[in-house]
Amino acid sequence: MPSKHGACYRQPSDNPNDVNLLGLMAESELALQRYAEAKQTLQQLATLTPKDPKVLVATAQAELGLEQPDAAKKALERALEMDSKSTAALIGLTRLAIAQKSPTQAQVRLDALSTLVGAENADVLLLTGNLAESKNDWRSARTAYQKLFDQTPSTVSLIWLTRALAKLDDVAGARRLMTEWVAQHPKDGLVHFQLAQVEMTAGHNDQAITHFQRTLETNPKNAVAMNNLAWLLQDRDPAQALKYAQQAFAAAPKSAEIVDTLAMVLLRNGQIRDALRTIDKALALSADNGSLLFHKAQILQKSGDRAQAQQVLETALQSTQTFAERSEAEALLKLLRGN
Repeated sequence: MPSKHGACYRQPSDNPNDVNLLGLMAESELALQRYAEAKQTLQQLATLTPKDPKVLVATAQAELGLEQPDAAKKALERALEMDSKSTAALIGLTRLAIAQKSPTQAQVRLDALSTLVGAENADVLLLTGNLAESKNDWRSARTAYQKLFDQTPSTVSLIWLTRALAKLDDVAGARRLMTEWVAQHPKDGLVHFQLAQVEMTAGHNDQAITHFQRTLETNPKNAVAMNNLAWLLQDRDPAQALKYAQQAFAAAPKSAEIVDTLAMVLLRNGQIRDALRTIDKALALSADNGSLLFHKAQILQKSGDRAQAQQVLETALQSTQTFAERSEAEALLKLLRGN
């Protein structure tokens, strides 16, 4: 049965030149990421309202969705020619210049926007931070994001700010802000997720588990959260870890990291044959991954195939690629060789 979303937007109309109807159609198609259809609708709308810069701004959005940045830029420039005070066109052109690594052009557009709406405008502050990021000027980015967060505290402004803090090695500051935020907004799954990642990196596993679980309360399909919970719980609760790992695999079967986690959790649950089959699936996705090869060697060792485990480890350690468990792999190879 067809989905209700978008199913009605292409139905025939008694008046195919109804500007309001075309506008609603285009808006719906953009929201549904049906960019080719949106572009077609907007082209029709543009013939009826050739002097409406908003149509061109929307057309630029469709072009970006179709991965046509040059066409998007032309549409935005035409919109700005029609209306030199179009903040939407200036915002779009600034973002596009940043994405295309044209900082000088981005600054020109940003200055024009700032003149129109003021330097303390939320869009100006966000774009100022984005532009500073593109130049690896994280101190300036932090300043802009701090002003933005102070002015309009939100999930988005908080994540931009804590990202800059982390880049400046102020992880404690980022953690503090996110902890305070989720205390006041306990259902903010996105911040719970970001905080869980920070806690996991810091080795605070209990806190990471709590925040990953809170993430899943609001976004039960977050494969990364399920995967990380499986990894963190594999020793303390192997059965629950396996449930999370299987759910993550079902959501993202082409992720080598997620398939790898499932293999290792299967191993923890004593399912060695399934673990070996699964790690081979992970290696099919990332053949030269030293961490995956190390994990395969661990599984082979548990299966009793020490010779094959040794061979796999030698392959992993011959690679020039670094991986987090290299010292552990070297220790296991030494053990298998009987040194």
